[in-house]
Amino acid sequence: MNENAWTALEWSSAVLGAAYTFLAAFEKRIGWVFAVISSVMFVVYFYHRNYLGQVVLNAFYVVMGFYGWFSWGRDDSAIPVTRKPLLFHVVALVVALLCTALLAWVFEHFQWSESPRMDAWVGVFSALATWMMAKKMIENWLYWCIVDGVAITMFATADPPMNAYALLFAAYVVLSAVGWWRWSRALHVAADRPHA
Repeated sequence: MNENAWTALEWSSAVLGAAYTFLAAFEKRIGWVFAVISSVMFVVYFYHRNYLGQVVLNAFYVVMGFYGWFSWGRDDSAIPVTRKPLLFHVVALVVALLCTALLAWVFEHFQWSESPRMDAWVGVFSALATWMMAKKMIENWLYWCIVDGVAITMFATADPPMNAYALLFAAYVVLSAVGWWRWSRALHVAADRPHA
């Protein structure tokens, strides 16, 4: 493909990725379809750019897209929004940091990524946040804010810069705030509902 085709792939996958996050924030099951399509496009683009962590991550997103679709079921609210205790997050963060360090070493040692440390960080923490989103854990939106900040830096400092993805992940920070707000409301409504 010529450079214009790669640029078109970058921008169109970014738009579809934004659509997925927007729909997920509003608990719309159709968002998982956008997740699968954009993730396939991301796999192709990141392979071209030698970001193996992002290739593997987006292949995982394809699988999680199908999982999310079936997990959320026909009724968008079939799975309730939940909140996890602090201990859950302490364990999740320790495991994710250890996995990040190991993966960064592998990427650096085998030269499998142009940005091994950030690629590993974004990959591991995105996988964790995606699993949490599929399970409708409200904290996934906070994890996404942290992941997106690192991703913006990684894409903006790439050579050449991946401007579409830097903008996409900046939009993700805003969408994550919207998702947190929307899911917080759903959590409060469920808590206020009388129990039988």
